[in-house]
Amino acid sequence: MGLIDADAGLSTVFDDIEDLARNCRFRDCGHSTEPGCAVREALESGVLDAGRWASFQKLSQELAALEVTKDRMAQEVERRRQAMLQKAYRSNKKDLRDQ
Repeated sequence: MGLIDADAGLSTVFDDIEDLARNCRFRDCGHSTEPGCAVREALESGVLDAGRWASFQKLSQELAALEVTKDRMAQEVERRRQAMLQKAYRSNKKDLRDQ
């Protein structure tokens, strides 16, 4: 699964990890040191393969970075759009004064 296929979500490929995460004690569990973490328990007991967990974490981080990039690009597009509108407004206002 690559980032292009990521729109389907991590749960498509890592449904076992998603199921484990739903059983964590806390909703915002970071799966590192929190008590009652079902993912940590599965890793320690061998139910969840550490390599699979590492792949899940890596892809999650890549998707988060991609979202940040998309947000920055969207903000830049909006900034440029606003600048064009302001320029057009000022130009129109100047044309009305010159008449």
